[in-house]
Amino acid sequence: MSVHTLNTQDGLPSPNVQVTLEQIKDEKWIEFSSALTDKQGRVTALYPEGGKLDYGTYKVTFKTGQWFNNKKLETFFSEIPIVFNVD
Repeated sequence: MSVHTLNTQDGLPSPNVQVTLEQIKDEKWIEFSSALTDKQGRVTALYPEGGKLDYGTYKVTFKTGQWFNNKKLETFFSEIPIVFNVD
């Protein structure tokens, strides 16, 4: 699983954004992995390459608040979670 971030204000990649992958188990989010985006705004293997996601509900969270803070910019969203199902 790979992810890509772009700053919608200028359309440029967003390097050094913390991204996490979690799965819900027994009504709790369990973190699988975490990584920083590269200089192209990508994480090429948020889930281990060659691995297979089990059936279930997952969440990818882009922790954008720190990225904006480092750029001395304000943001409405400190995190952007995306919840999805694998079946």
